[in-house]
Amino acid sequence: MEFMKPYLELMRLHRPTGIWLLLFPCLYSLGLASAHLNLSYIFLFTLGALLMRGAGCTFNDLIDLEIDKKVLRTKDRPLARGALSKKQAIIFLIFQLGGALWVLLHFNRPTQLLGASSLIFVGLYPFMKRYTYWPQLFLGITFNWGALLGEMALHGKISPISILLYVTCLFWTLAYDTLYAYQDYKDDLKAGIKSTALRFGTEGKFYISLFYGVMLLGWGVISLLSNNSFLLLLTFGVGGILFFRLKYLNLQDPSQCLRAFNKNQEVGLYFLAGIFMSNLLK
Repeated sequence: MEFMKPYLELMRLHRPTGIWLLLFPCLYSLGLASAHLNLSYIFLFTLGALLMRGAGCTFNDLIDLEIDKKVLRTKDRPLARGALSKKQAIIFLIFQLGGALWVLLHFNRPTQLLGASSLIFVGLYPFMKRYTYWPQLFLGITFNWGALLGEMALHGKISPISILLYVTCLFWTLAYDTLYAYQDYKDDLKAGIKSTALRFGTEGKFYISLFYGVMLLGWGVISLLSNNSFLLLLTFGVGGILFFRLKYLNLQDPSQCLRAFNKNQEVGLYFLAGIFMSNLLK
């Protein structure tokens, strides 16, 4: 199985936080759309998140191959260090997209069309850092498509709560991916790559706090609209946790930025617990 290691690295399986962050909006949407657990849909969305996150990373590494060689954090990725060829990566990408298509075909037609439309943004995202300081915004648009898919899969429609969930998760992505971008601040500056980290500079904490604040406001409104007092209480608790984490965060320390980014997996689990615990009590 040694030959599989570069492929698993290409999918970032050794960094599972990204998989969780892609999956959470899907599970939130399912939980808010129905109080009953649909285990088959949970399985399909989990498999889909695994495959699409892997496909996104593979495509991103193909597009950013020359850039990755210049950035300390990415120079040892399989393509950048020569462990895999472009041809091997393209074949693997097709395999992952084929698996994601198989998952999508298990849903209703509106969900299939909505899910397939996300490929437009997946394809455009790697190029955004070349032209705009807001690739993190574009990632938010792309990464949270699942917030719309859960209710569509269950009921064939998108309600205002799903749209609000999508916007809420988008601001969450803006916050955590800006944290992530601060890891590469110096390397991106040298390579001419744009990011919200470079756009905000020393004001990063203010804007990250603002994005988290909008996210928390969104969760508060979702809690009220869904009559979920447990989720509302949890939202206040998460706000307190985020406040103290940001207060003592040093954005100039890449290791602290990575830890703060990874902690968003816990944040996601708190909100998921709020939704599903409330559903269990109904």
